[in-house]
Amino acid sequence: MTRAELSPAEAAALQAYVHALHARYGARLHDVVLFGSRARGEVHPNSDVDVLVILERPSAQELSEVRGLAFDIWLAYGVLLSIRAMSLAGWQALAAQQSLFYRHVLRDGISLLLLQPSHEGGSPQISP
Repeated sequence: MTRAELSPAEAAALQAYVHALHARYGARLHDVVLFGSRARGEVHPNSDVDVLVILERPSAQELSEVRGLAFDIWLAYGVLLSIRAMSLAGWQALAAQQSLFYRHVLRDGISLLLLQPSHEGGSPQISP
């Protein structure tokens, strides 16, 4: 995460969010990606923390729950995560179209699932 600029609170909030997603969706959690200005290291005073969550075969309720978990993180950490949740099929459709959003995430995004696992068994460690 050399480009990302995160405060300690943001790093802790993202770590807790990824842990909660992994606990709830397990192997169906395809990826969690930090994107936007935070991932590029171009942080401004009003920069938000953009996060893409990709799930295999989610229901509409599950996509709503993904956003609800982010609300819980905001209450616990005071960090507002701007969530974009979608299905793996939806992400693959964006890839096939080479959409602008897809290309930006591919270029700038940082997978939060691919970070070094902790000693407790697989939750990512996110550094500020």
